[in-house]
Amino acid sequence: VSIKYSVEEDNRHLVVKSNGTVKQSIIGVFSTQCKQEVHEFPFDVQLCPINIGPWFHRVNEVNIRDVSIGSKKAMFA
Repeated sequence: VSIKYSVEEDNRHLVVKSNGTVKQSIIGVFSTQCKQEVHEFPFDVQLCPINIGPWFHRVNEVNIRDVSIGSKKAMFA
C-alpha cells in the first residue's frame, strides 16, 4: 500500500465540543497493488484484501469509515 495524498500537519482540523470531546479528521488517499492470477481468465475472480487500522491508538479509540460514494471496479473483456 502506498500513500498517494496526505494532509500535512498544518492542515489538520480539530473539532472541540463543549463536553470535552475532541475529533480529529485526517484525510488520506491510498493506493494498493495486488498480484494478479490470470491463469483461469476470463473465469477468474481477483480479490485484493487490505487491512486498515490505527498505528498508535487502540482499535476502539478510532472510527474508520468508508466515505466514498461508490467503489471503483474494473471489468475487462
